[in-house]
Amino acid sequence: MAKLIIDSKQHPERAALVSDKEILAFYISRGDQFPVIGNIYIGSVTKVNNGLQGVFVDFGGDKHGFLHKHDILGFNDENSSQVPLSELVHHGDKVIVQVVKEQTERKGAKLTQYIQLSNAQMVYLPYSGYVAVSKKIPEDLKEKLRYQVSEWCSNQEGAIIRTEAKNYSLPELQKAFFELKDLWKDLLEKAGQSARRGVPLFTYHHFVNRVLNENIRLGIDEVIINKKLNESILNEINEKTNHKIPITFNSSANLFELYHIEGAFKKALKRKIYLNSGAFIVIDYTESMTAVDVNAGRFTGDNWEDTAFRVNMEAADEIVRQIRLRQIGGIIIIDFINMKNEHHQAALLDKLKSQFKYEKDTTQVLGYTKLGLMEISRKKSWYGLQEAVMDNLFKSN
Repeated sequence: MAKLIIDSKQHPERAALVSDKEILAFYISRGDQFPVIGNIYIGSVTKVNNGLQGVFVDFGGDKHGFLHKHDILGFNDENSSQVPLSELVHHGDKVIVQVVKEQTERKGAKLTQYIQLSNAQMVYLPYSGYVAVSKKIPEDLKEKLRYQVSEWCSNQEGAIIRTEAKNYSLPELQKAFFELKDLWKDLLEKAGQSARRGVPLFTYHHFVNRVLNENIRLGIDEVIINKKLNESILNEINEKTNHKIPITFNSSANLFELYHIEGAFKKALKRKIYLNSGAFIVIDYTESMTAVDVNAGRFTGDNWEDTAFRVNMEAADEIVRQIRLRQIGGIIIIDFINMKNEHHQAALLDKLKSQFKYEKDTTQVLGYTKLGLMEISRKKSWYGLQEAVMDNLFKSN
């Protein structure tokens, strides 16, 4: 049973995704002054940078966002891919962009023109030109849904059909699809009528809505919050979830303490994490990567090779857990205790791959480098504990 526990009385506002008493992820609110994932803006190109293969866009934030050439509409066409970027996009051009990665103290937001609008059943893609179906939907239904949704699409439209779609009839799915299509049409009309740049066309107004939208595909059974939501936010959530997810109000001043997850939250902010065996891991963040070091600490054994293997296998479980809790992304390098046994090396690699087997679209376990370090690449979009620590370090310096 998956629950979202949202502690709105603390500063900053925070949330935890909990499934069967296991904490899966933490989320931190940064307030309404920061552009968040999914928000859509009218922006203006401020600089075309051929060296970085992209453009900088003023969309109203305190930092200009970056739009890579592959996220620019039309650039991937056969005819345009050979044309210099500066001939396709110019300083001052008006562009509609969506935030796909939130800004930090050090970098601006990452943007795209390939817009996505979503609800519980599907994601509408006005310009992507393909229809994808969740792998969790049975094969016979998968092809039926793919064909039907493709029939509803026109021109460059596409969609991603979520797992939840299998619980709805075709008329209900058609209604959900065209609601998103009509929303996009309204946003385009609004953009056409506005001469201003930096104008938000579409925003996720509330932290609760944003966290719920991020995890709705997992099947949330309940939302628990300690601050009453206004009617408009409640209506927006109920419409998105088809009134299927109950929202429970609890007046506790600290929901994390009430549900015994405060300790895990504080632990996830620490650099050193101790394991049950007495060994420990150290997590350090840099601008370019996250480095994790595994140390045997007080753990001892009769055979060093076996000791190293046991510590590494225990550490692997905790490292994966911390990656998810802290929402660590980018390049992750893990310095496990050196092992000479090739079977042990293979078992450790297999363990990490199996831990991330349901995250194939976002996480790649690349294996050992020539120096014997484990290399992982993980997609990152949300502002998480990793960025909170890095931003504090940035402000201190």
